[in-house]
Amino acid sequence: MFTYQDALGYLENLQIFGIKLGLEQTFELLESVGSPQKKLKFIHVAGSNGKGSCGAMLNAALRRAGFSTGFYSSPHLISPRERFRINGEAISEEDFANLVCALRPHAEEMAKAERCPTYFEFTTTMAALHFAQKQVDFVIWETGMGGRFDSTNVVDPLCSVITGIALDHQQYLGERIEDIAFEKAGIIKSCRPIVVGKMADCARKIIINRADELKAFGV
Repeated sequence: MFTYQDALGYLENLQIFGIKLGLEQTFELLESVGSPQKKLKFIHVAGSNGKGSCGAMLNAALRRAGFSTGFYSSPHLISPRERFRINGEAISEEDFANLVCALRPHAEEMAKAERCPTYFEFTTTMAALHFAQKQVDFVIWETGMGGRFDSTNVVDPLCSVITGIALDHQQYLGERIEDIAFEKAGIIKSCRPIVVGKMADCARKIIINRADELKAFGV
């Protein structure tokens, strides 16, 4: 029997693959389990700071309106179960183990072709599969790092949110505020609303320009 501790051990082993920016492996893993992200309604949240509080407020507002919500966030504080919440409740140990067990054979097939998913790619797929199985009304979908090549950027959201821009993860996202704004603007989708928080004018200009290019609205 595949237990919760087995699941934790398997995920821990994926940590050796570190951080790998790009969407191809997440798309491949999702496709292998039926592309569950296509069955969900997402609000995609990026930003250097404020993602968690913004997500919490969105979650509270949607639940107050009578909707069921999924909330995918990272990193976790105590348990990785915190990353997968439905109506404010963390995923159960049983559901967690079952998801890892279901996804593991697909990840191992990818590993044979030297495309083993990273920890974050695997958990992102877990989240989409979990929320689709539970048929939540809306998913609050928090980026891990950046936006353009973050594993969460495999969805077509109802709306995107960029809470703020500051210097973060510069070794991956670039040295300047403008570079980081460009990466986070990667979650903006064509003809989809984008909501932007308070930020430096140079960052806001990057985001507005990208929104204009894609005919996004709501900036």
